[in-house]
Amino acid sequence: MSEVYEFSTFQEFFERIPADRMADCLAEMAINLSMAKNMMGIINPIAKSLGGSEYGTLFRKPFIWTDDKNGEIKAYIQFGADDDDKKKTITISALRKTKEDRNV
Repeated sequence: MSEVYEFSTFQEFFERIPADRMADCLAEMAINLSMAKNMMGIINPIAKSLGGSEYGTLFRKPFIWTDDKNGEIKAYIQFGADDDDKKKTITISALRKTKEDRNV
């Protein structure tokens, strides 16, 4: 069964993530942050070239980690709104290989 953890600070991370799951959470968080940074490197130049402004604040909401032991990682960026006032979302997914996966 999956467990979902939400945190905004390292203090909350420390208090909420079980000690035996911290390494996996941090590994997946590192991949998630790298994906988000790469997405920003693509989105901001495009927005600027179209006369818009760069996406400034990436971390407005808490980090949510689903401990499903699958290693699936998703990064989302929501921006703007279309004519129906719906937010636009870009999603990138990745799968983290575990030690067992690398030894196969």
